[in-house]
Amino acid sequence: MRSKNRAMLLAVLASAWGLSLPVAGSGDIEKARPRLEDLLADWKSTTDPGFSVAVSLNGELVDSAGFGLAQIEHGVPIKGTSVFHAASVSKQFTAYSVFLLEAAGKLSLDHEVADYFPELESLGAITVRHLLTHTSGLRDQWTLLGMAGWHADDLRTDDQIRRLIFRQKGLNFPPGSRYEYNNSNYFLLAQLVEEISGQTFREFTRQHVFEPLGMSRTQFYDDHSRPVANRAYSYLRLADGFAKGNLNFATVGPTGLMTTAEDLLLWAENLRSGEQVASSVRERLAERATAGDGRDAVFAMGQEERESHGFVTWSHGGRDAGYRAFLLRVPAAGFAVALLGNRSDLDTAKIAFQILEAFLADHPSYTAPAPLRWSPASRADLAAFSGTYELIPGLIFSLSTDGEKLFFAPHGVGQGTALPQVGKDEFALNPEVDLTLRFPDPGDGPVSHFEYQIGLHGSLLARRVELVPFDAANLDLAQYEGRYFSDELQTEYELRVAGGVLIVDHFRLGPVSLRPYQQDLFSSSDSGLRKIEFERDSEGRIVGWRGSGILAEGVWFVRRTPSARGAIEVDP
Repeated sequence: MRSKNRAMLLAVLASAWGLSLPVAGSGDIEKARPRLEDLLADWKSTTDPGFSVAVSLNGELVDSAGFGLAQIEHGVPIKGTSVFHAASVSKQFTAYSVFLLEAAGKLSLDHEVADYFPELESLGAITVRHLLTHTSGLRDQWTLLGMAGWHADDLRTDDQIRRLIFRQKGLNFPPGSRYEYNNSNYFLLAQLVEEISGQTFREFTRQHVFEPLGMSRTQFYDDHSRPVANRAYSYLRLADGFAKGNLNFATVGPTGLMTTAEDLLLWAENLRSGEQVASSVRERLAERATAGDGRDAVFAMGQEERESHGFVTWSHGGRDAGYRAFLLRVPAAGFAVALLGNRSDLDTAKIAFQILEAFLADHPSYTAPAPLRWSPASRADLAAFSGTYELIPGLIFSLSTDGEKLFFAPHGVGQGTALPQVGKDEFALNPEVDLTLRFPDPGDGPVSHFEYQIGLHGSLLARRVELVPFDAANLDLAQYEGRYFSDELQTEYELRVAGGVLIVDHFRLGPVSLRPYQQDLFSSSDSGLRKIEFERDSEGRIVGWRGSGILAEGVWFVRRTPSARGAIEVDP
């Protein structure tokens, strides 16, 4: 079986990638070739960025190849040894480092994080396990930086993020009560490794992870000025071509891994075979957790467990600027595929699972997808799905029905678009990028939420919210004007009325309009500050507001008023 599969993939990749390799087992090849050729044909380019892909079987590198350019400016082609920023694929290496320290008796997963970082004591009993399973309730560092005035391509260092997290006075939810994917968790885990080991995270992982596994082209990149040989640059897809997607990260833990597709397969094989990885550590990486609300911690320990075509698979993706990454393992079949790309329109997860399907189609355990069997949603079901939902703070959608169809629209813009049903309680929002809405069993009444499914990359939970009738046209916007300061972010916003619209303005970010949708509640299109909720004192005076964004909720801004140009006084 091993030689048969290997011969099949070699021949298929030879055809798709233009390699000169012997052909054998043509019956199987003919079944797989159309899929892979269709999948890979559009990526052959001598002018555009692309990706590197490598495939292994039972620890043997079957092949690796590159598509497109690593550096458009210099015409450098991508190879299997090209180095990419792997974004959130970093997280499994961070978890692994923590488990190495646990195995050495230097920490416990049930220790509170405040035992190591007293600055976090006011946030409650957050444990190391909460960080690993994304159940801590911490606010996400990237949203906090955006809310504080950082631009996407600004330099971001460990010291900056550490100071920012240590200034936080609140959480998104009590530790352990919910699951919510969050980068701050894995930043603190890397900081914890440094605190306990006495080494930088870069040095710890080099000595204890990468060198023992032979990953000679891999590093955690904690210095943005350090040159990296064979590095692929990052590009953003535009309507008329590509633009450079600058990434000035000098921070590690949730991100920061620089690696190659071939090196990632060395990691994948050692997780499977255990030659360099203790069984206790492998077992830790496979542990799952359930939050207090009953939801599973999907991406716990930096990996997602998923069933596909009869196999248990382990995977994680990543995306920063124009970089895209995905590592997929099927331990029972000895199969792994790694994809690293440098263009923002690349769906690495989709490609990886398609390669799995083509490569393992003749495996005895392979199971073809069963035909979808479902009945159209009833009138009662459609009524149960209808309502108003908040996907992220301030981003609200309205679902309605005419008894026959389900309609989707941003809140306040009418009926919207009819959604085709594509499965049991599942509706397609955007088939081109595989966005769907999945509802729980409606039962006897309105559902409490829906899952906003993003292809093979996971889902976001949109919770039902109840809104009351609200007259936005006659709202006195002037009452909200003033300057507001956050001690947690050490930054200030000015609110003012211009052209009949309330504007929120930051000296670095510029002005953004606010839309009122409930009394003292406003939303914006800003990615960092999506929602503003004003608070009043006992006499009805506005004393401040709480700002929320993606995975960061309730940051407090106290109201201040200008007394003179450049001078600030606290409003009594």
